[in-house]
Amino acid sequence: MKNFMDVVLKKDIMEYLNGVDKKSLLIYSPTSAQKINLLEKINNKNLILLDTHVTDIDIDKINNYLKNDIEIESVIGFGGGTAIDIAKYIGNKMNIEIVAIPSMLSTNVYSTDKVLMSKDNIVSTLDSKLPDLIIYDENVLKLSLIENLYGFADVLTIYTASKDWYLSYKSGFDKLDEELYKMDLELLNETMDYILSHTYEEIKNNLFEMFNFIGRVGLITNLYGCGRPVSGSEHIFAKALEQRILVPHGISVALGILIMSLFQNNFSNDIEKCFEKLKIFDFASKYKVTKKLVRKNLDELKPREGRYTIVNTFNKKDIEINNKIEQILDKFNIDEGE
Repeated sequence: MKNFMDVVLKKDIMEYLNGVDKKSLLIYSPTSAQKINLLEKINNKNLILLDTHVTDIDIDKINNYLKNDIEIESVIGFGGGTAIDIAKYIGNKMNIEIVAIPSMLSTNVYSTDKVLMSKDNIVSTLDSKLPDLIIYDENVLKLSLIENLYGFADVLTIYTASKDWYLSYKSGFDKLDEELYKMDLELLNETMDYILSHTYEEIKNNLFEMFNFIGRVGLITNLYGCGRPVSGSEHIFAKALEQRILVPHGISVALGILIMSLFQNNFSNDIEKCFEKLKIFDFASKYKVTKKLVRKNLDELKPREGRYTIVNTFNKKDIEINNKIEQILDKFNIDEGE
């Protein structure tokens, strides 16, 4: 299987886009486009432009758009998860070249062969393929430094996800690939060591190292065939929270890691220090994350169908654990809320 790093090209985004020499569909995030004045700088008649707001990740809207019989040889996704997911879906469906241009590192979408798509308001993961080319432009990524740091949370999910994976294996629900399990833990330990041994400024500014760490989570997903090694109870918690409020995935999944690790009897002070170093929760109040909301989210949390985790067996009313959760929320200045 191809490694995502084998298809990375370091290049100025506008130089690449204005040099595309075949008919291509450029799917762009309007927020990312505005940051670099994309629409004003584009000067290439080979490009057909599509704003992500037109279709979002809705399969029916995307398929209706494709009924226009657009003739393209390549599809390019520029932005965060949504733009690249749409590009990967279309490219796989049409069997054409896929180019991913991440504008931030808050997600590993650029390195996976999966896409998140929605049908009838139900979001699910579908098979796609790894992009044929990934354009890495550090000057553009520097415009999203806080969002980039959130991407580290999706690497640290291995901490709880690997525990859930082993629990699922011992309970007879999943196979355990020992080689990938080892790769999982090696990536986790490398990432934690890197965060704890470098300053905030060093981490924030070493974008290619960050790009590699976050991308390797996608590689493990590709090798296993699904997100089992890197997605567990912390993602169940995060997804439930994200359905309640509009909050960055990095914040919701970091909360999920800290809280679910307590129920796993697996809490790590080093993981907590990593989130503290990365300042993951500095803007939690801005996104209306409150103690009351976290408690409600936990109280109503249900297992995910087809993904056996600690959520299947935990006692969400455990007084000692809930007291520890309160202490964590206090430490990161999460307010009580109304």
